Amino acid sequence: LLRLGHRRIAHIAGPPALHVAAERRRGYREALRTAGLERDGRIVEGDFTADGGRRAMAALLRTQPPMTAVVAANDLMAIGAMEALRQAGARIPEDVAVVGFDDITFASLVSPALTTVARPSPLRTSVMAPDSRIENTMIGIRFSRASAKAVASITLRSCASASAWVSRSRRRAVLSFLGSAV
Repeated sequence: LLRLGHRRIAHIAGPPALHVAAERRRGYREALRTAGLERDGRIVEGDFTADGGRRAMAALLRTQPPMTAVVAANDLMAIGAMEALRQAGARIPEDVAVVGFDDITFASLVSPALTTVARPSPLRTSVMAPDSRIENTMIGIRFSRASAKAVASITLRSCASASAWVSRSRRRAVLSFLGSAV
């Protein structure tokens, strides 16, 4: 998202008592800190449901200045956030890019299709990295191709489209980066 020009990236976090939610929140904070944007981040708590994503996005829409992207801690909250954005008249990804986690089946069925991060299956790899590294990869911190493959796969779909955020001259560089990050 940083490589696509986003500087005001919000996070819809899961319940803080859950380890996976805490790790993803920590990864979000670390990525913004590394990019020098810690003051520009906003975290709104959700509950890993579509309704929780809708409520969290409604809260984010009341804040100023408006965010240009949101990373939800799971795909269901991202889908709920997309619904709230549509109801508010926002265009996805032209006004707000949306990214989720877990690559559930419905992520490819919503419109626009949801960009999502899929954790590697323990059956596919024995190298499991902390969620904070996955979050950093999605927000835009560069890892080597080998480590990113062991960390997560990113399914780039319409919700965080490079074409909506970059000029034609920069599109090849952005798509090249996204290809090397997964």
